[in-house]
Amino acid sequence: MGAAKSTQCGQPCCGDGKNGKNGTDGQEDEFAAAVSSHFESDIANDSSVVQKSFEPIASELKLAFQLPDGGGTQDVLFFYKPLGLYFDKVSPVVIKCVYADTAGERNGVQVGWVLVKVNDEDVTEKPFKSIYELLSKGMSHLAIIHP
Repeated sequence: MGAAKSTQCGQPCCGDGKNGKNGTDGQEDEFAAAVSSHFESDIANDSSVVQKSFEPIASELKLAFQLPDGGGTQDVLFFYKPLGLYFDKVSPVVIKCVYADTAGERNGVQVGWVLVKVNDEDVTEKPFKSIYELLSKGMSHLAIIHP
């Protein structure tokens, strides 16, 4: 999987083709794997779980985001992975970058949005490890889209 450029932020987090996959020189300080390709390697060889169309399947992941400047909240439903959302491994989870040609971009997720719920469970006071576990569990049943 090559480095993807974001149509939203253009920052090194989205890769520039010179560094590691996400432009971090291979450092693991930022967290992108769980929302981009972490699970893909586990089931990439199982063609029964690879969805190539954009028709919704039974499983979904519902994320709610606090919009910047008191703009309220936005619920976003994901039916496929990778989500394509890039953020640091800290709580609160703030979207730093949205990868091009991913579910995150197709669903309109924006840089600066703050994750507040995962499948209707409030994560505003949870440590990052708990948020990661909720995301992992929620994504485990999503189909993989290969652009």
